[in-house]
Amino acid sequence: MKKWSTVFVCLSILLTATAFTAVQNIVKKGQTPGAYKVMEVVTLWKLLSYDYQPNRDSDGTWLEEGFRSKYAMAKKYVAPDILEATYGVPVFLKGPHKGEMNFNSNTAFGYYNPAFISKVKADVKIVLANPFFKSLIKEAYLNYFENMALTYKDAYLYLNENPKKLKRMSGSYLHQVKQKGGTADGSMQEIFREYADSATGDASWYEAVTAPSFWVRRSIDGTSKEIFELLNMIISEMEKE
Repeated sequence: MKKWSTVFVCLSILLTATAFTAVQNIVKKGQTPGAYKVMEVVTLWKLLSYDYQPNRDSDGTWLEEGFRSKYAMAKKYVAPDILEATYGVPVFLKGPHKGEMNFNSNTAFGYYNPAFISKVKADVKIVLANPFFKSLIKEAYLNYFENMALTYKDAYLYLNENPKKLKRMSGSYLHQVKQKGGTADGSMQEIFREYADSATGDASWYEAVTAPSFWVRRSIDGTSKEIFELLNMIISEMEKE
């Protein structure tokens, strides 16, 4: 078994290096650094995710599902300070994330910078317009991201079909954050437990119960519409033949 694992890693490194060299030859860092960053992570993802074991202390999760584990796999390439250097604008306007994502704060959350989201959206359009890039993205999407992407899309649509509930949840969350003790661990998950229980298809229960909370925070920081447009653009392109 160890022998075959070694062979797999070697083959993955070879294939990844070949694809990554092709990406470097097509994307010039100085002209489109954001597009280069997108393809850098996509090209490396198979190796980043290979044999990943979540660490509760360093990753903020003990699961291989969800946003936190995916961030843990790629944080050497997509930590906020790295993305800020790439895009030239702050990732967050305020919140607990200082150079690194901080998932442990109960009294603050990150307010995404609309300018950063706009730049990412523009660069994703660039890479999706390139057939070579799109083929690499589609392979990674189908193998690692499709279920999560669809789960987050469904959660967005669910909340926007229930605007009164979204407004109520946003107000409640802001109230909790302002309290001395902040939010209780998993408090938002309890609110959306029934929603997650009703999720169908290939949705991960953990992703289904945490996705609505993401959109509640985005409704507060004002970036929900543009992030959803980015997400939906990727899903739509990936569903094309």
